[in-house]
Amino acid sequence: MSFLGNPDHAHALQDLIAAHHDGGYIIHVDYIQQRNERYTRVVSHIGDDPADHDMWFWKEDIPSDSIVVATQLPHRGENRITDVGDPDQTESAIAACMSIKDIKEGRRWLIRQATNTYNSPQQRTDYAHTIISTDNILKLRTPKKITALAQLVGQ
Repeated sequence: MSFLGNPDHAHALQDLIAAHHDGGYIIHVDYIQQRNERYTRVVSHIGDDPADHDMWFWKEDIPSDSIVVATQLPHRGENRITDVGDPDQTESAIAACMSIKDIKEGRRWLIRQATNTYNSPQQRTDYAHTIISTDNILKLRTPKKITALAQLVGQ
């Protein structure tokens, strides 16, 4: 892990946050149970629900320890398994997917940019909002300096 963070991960993180704000559903993938060419079977959590879900991502290769933004509400299928998408779909049911490690790298870069005085106040505020959204998803405590930057919008 880089101390400075990674700008590529930060841009992917911004896309993930935008997909969530556009109505995507957050899924926390804990670990993979099974993979084949038709689906990835995982144990995961949907949104803030602490319950474990046995979940199938149809026609998707999902990594362990990741955050997925689904475009469709996951639904309970046969045998108490929650499905994301279906076997006959032609379009992906996933808007964005990132590993937790990559999200933290992107978050680290965003924090550096938000506190960099060479960036405009609007840029710094935008970075702060992305950090706060990321912290809400990952259940992290947002640094006070970032919360203060996010409130500079109207000033």
